[in-house]
Amino acid sequence: MASLILAVLAGVAGASALVPTPDPPAGPERVEPDGSPPVIRNGVEDPSGQQRWVLRRYRSKDGSVCTEVGRVQDGVFGRVDPDKTFHPLELDPSGTGNCGPVDEEHPFTFSVGHYAARGDREATATVFGVATTAVKDVVVKLADRVERATFDRGSFLLVLPDADLAGATTTIAFTDGSTQVKELHSLDELRPVAAP
Repeated sequence: MASLILAVLAGVAGASALVPTPDPPAGPERVEPDGSPPVIRNGVEDPSGQQRWVLRRYRSKDGSVCTEVGRVQDGVFGRVDPDKTFHPLELDPSGTGNCGPVDEEHPFTFSVGHYAARGDREATATVFGVATTAVKDVVVKLADRVERATFDRGSFLLVLPDADLAGATTTIAFTDGSTQVKELHSLDELRPVAAP
């Protein structure tokens, strides 16, 4: 039995030497705003004709770039309720953005947001992030068409009906000619199935 345990431990030690160690989990400084003012980027039309979708971008205490998706009215970031009432949203001091490093080693952040249908608004998805100048294009290939994300000073945003993401892929194209492909999923595909 002891030899089996030693063999397993040796195998784990050998495997861990071959697999790169991931970065340690980020602490609260990864998302907490650093105190500099946030900026609003990328006004994109709403598919149902409500307030435009935007990205609010801020820097965190550890230097990461953070993005939050919301709506804009009269230059103010916020959300829209099912009754179409706009509510301003201040930047939360504890941080609520999708954050990550954006540098030569990490040329982009990439997130997908899903918003369930509410009122007369259909379920909506957002594809968004921040990129260095090494990224030249972000393209989403859907079943019936291809959509390009709108870039605004390094931030990108695309707003789509959520159902369109079923079976879709996103291709991030770099200026050196290389690409990365990411699979996308609709909210229906992500919902857990109840156990029988």
